[in-house]
Amino acid sequence: MAQTKISTQSTDSHTVVDSLPVTPLSLKMQNQSGSSNLIEISRKILEQPIDLITNMSQDDFTQESKLMPKSTIGKHIRHMSDHFRILLSNPDLSCNDLNYDLRSRNVAAETDPTATIQLLKDLESRLSSLEDIPFSQKVTLTATIDPNMPPEQYTSSLGRELWYCCIHAIHHYASVKTICLERGLDVPDSFGVAPSTLQHAQESHHD
Repeated sequence: MAQTKISTQSTDSHTVVDSLPVTPLSLKMQNQSGSSNLIEISRKILEQPIDLITNMSQDDFTQESKLMPKSTIGKHIRHMSDHFRILLSNPDLSCNDLNYDLRSRNVAAETDPTATIQLLKDLESRLSSLEDIPFSQKVTLTATIDPNMPPEQYTSSLGRELWYCCIHAIHHYASVKTICLERGLDVPDSFGVAPSTLQHAQESHHD
């Protein structure tokens, strides 16, 4: 039996309640719409650093920050891209275990801007493999929360983990932005800013 979705519309004098049937097809369409939006956002987030580092010297890419010791632009971008790589390494979710601790370190993506750009483009192309998978698909996340204890496991979903990768990337972009400004490099104002912050700024501007 079809479920019923209750929606309300306010008018000047009263509130109208609409009963709309929620069928399996409509639920699928809603899920596909949300999935499509998040995949597109993920593409844009992976594209952001490409323009930034295309003409960047290797010295700027690998020089350690004085404000954030042992931190480089290359390390931040490699680190955030590793999370996408781990999530997208099993596109059909035949194995639904995720462990972001299994990251690559000291690889070309940390030191070679050209290799990094190729990696980002490859990850972007892999996002299309998620288009036919429900974002409600369950995944098991294994995480080390204490170095003195065994890793713990949590139940999550594909959509939640993809969104985590996006927000995690933005967090590291903010650090990349700091290093760029430290080195006198131009960087867009919106780079490394969370969508909710941008939305708030837009709403405040219109007030």
